[in-house]
This record gives sequence, C-alpha cells and structure tokens, in this order.
Amino acid sequence: MKKNIFILCLVGFLAAALTVLAQAADYPKEPIELIVAYSAGGGTDAGARMLTKVAAKYIPQPLVVVNKPGAGGEIGFTALAKAKPNGYTIGFINPPSTVLLPLMRKTGYQMSDFKCIINIVLDPGLLAVRADSPFKTLDDFIKAAKAKPGTLSISNAGVGSDAHMSIIDFAEKAGIKVNPVPFKGAAPARTAALGGHVDAVVMKVGETKTYVQSKQAKVLAVMSEKRVKDFPDVPTFKEKGLNVIMAASRGIAGPKAIPDSVAKYLHDRLKKTIEDPEFVAMMNKTGIAISYMGSDEYKKFCDQLVTTYGPLWKKAK
Repeated sequence: MKKNIFILCLVGFLAAALTVLAQAADYPKEPIELIVAYSAGGGTDAGARMLTKVAAKYIPQPLVVVNKPGAGGEIGFTALAKAKPNGYTIGFINPPSTVLLPLMRKTGYQMSDFKCIINIVLDPGLLAVRADSPFKTLDDFIKAAKAKPGTLSISNAGVGSDAHMSIIDFAEKAGIKVNPVPFKGAAPARTAALGGHVDAVVMKVGETKTYVQSKQAKVLAVMSEKRVKDFPDVPTFKEKGLNVIMAASRGIAGPKAIPDSVAKYLHDRLKKTIEDPEFVAMMNKTGIAISYMGSDEYKKFCDQLVTTYGPLWKKAK
C-alpha cells in the first residue's frame, strides 16, 4: 500500500513538473500586460513605453502598458500582486514608494506578494539649494542648522515620501534639527526651493539636472554610494561621513507565485533590452541612469529598504 501511494505521489509530481515545463516552453503565446501604477505621461509611464518599444526585439509577444493610477500607486501595485501568476501580467514596482505605502497604512498588498524580476534604473536623491543660496557646501548647511536648531527648512514631495524619510535620516545622522516641509509632489517642493520659500529641497538627480544646467539650483550632496556622472564634482553624503542613501528604483516584478522558469525568461530578455544601444540612448536623454540588478539582488535591495524605512517612518509619525 505504501509503495503504491509513493508511486502515485511520484507520478503526480512528475506530471506537475512536465506541465510547468510545457507551459514554460510555450511561453509567451499571447501579449503580456505591463502594469504601471501611475498616470500616462509620468516618468514611470514614459520609461515603460521606452522599454516596451525595444523589448519587441527580444520578446515575440508585445508588452502592453496598462496604467492603473490612484492612491499613490497602491491601486496598481495591488492589481499586480493579485494578478494571475501565469506570466501574462507583470508590472513596474517603484521602491521606495512601493515599500513605504504598507508601512504608512493598511494596503491591499505587501512587498512579500511580489517576485522581483529585474531592476532597470536607480535615480539617487540629493540635497539642493537655490544657486544664490548662502550655503555653498553641505558643511555650511550643517553648521547653520547646528547654530539655529529647527529653523532651516527642507521641502519634500510629501509626508512619508522617500524624500521626507531621507531628511529625517540626514538630520539624525548629522545631529541637527531641521524643519521638513511636505508638498503634494516633487514639482511644488522644487518650486518652493527655487522661489526662496524654503532653505533647501530633496529631489532626484534626474529631475534636478535641468535646473543646475540653467544655473537656478546648486547641489550640496548626493545620496548615492558613489558620485554620479551628472554631478561629478558633488560629494556624496558618505564622503562627508553621513551614511545617507536614497534612490528611486524602477524595476519589474510579477505576482510571487509566477513560475521561476517564466521569471527567468523575462529577466534574460529584459536584460538584453536594457543593454540595447537604442534603449541606452533613450535613457541617456532622460538623465536617469540605468542600474541593472538581477532577481536576487533586487529582492535584497527591497528587503533592505523595508528594514531602513520602517524605523524612520515611526520617527516621522
């Protein structure tokens, strides 16, 4: 009896394995939906459409962008997490935003609901001031903040945003008290800084480049591991002895139960896509750097963000 049960279990296992292999061999046989959790025309949407255009060289079925905006990205992220895990619905996740939402409130998804496939770009954060600001260096800013605790203001893209969290992180590690000023998005936060209504602003490299080139803004330090090519003369926070790291990621994930064979298929072909000279040229024009991470490395990156931002959010509240 035990032998018969063992044989039946073995047959069942082999049948299931063969079914998975058959599905993988036949994949993809129809278009693949690519969920973007933000509106058409935004940065993630624009990047997604560049990606789908070039991916057509490497994936025999089209990647079709499907915008599902709302609730700060939660609607789209939830739709991705709850999609049927057959490889025909994948989407962009946008850490640290995707990480922060479940820390801030009850959401329809958790980061554990996703299987990371590939990271495409990283856009580091930075601290910037008006070009005519009296603060010429990060040291100048810290010295002034220590002299008058709580008086210097730094605008950001909103309560609980990665920019907001990085201000708290910076202040704690520098031993200063500053006044974070939240706005409803990066654009009004930038406008406040350029208009002289706040002392500084936390932005991303990609959205700052134009204002530095037009001599409206000056960057004091960048929140990356190494100096960035767009601002080679600007030090990192780490160079100044402050381990403040923040970068916006745009990567591809699927529902957590998507077959490993399908995830690998997508990873391998999307890696070729982001290495394609046509895609590289398009991304260079945006000022946002391609930063490849494979599935395992990208998951570790996201897990580390959960560890970092959880305590910071408690302090922000």
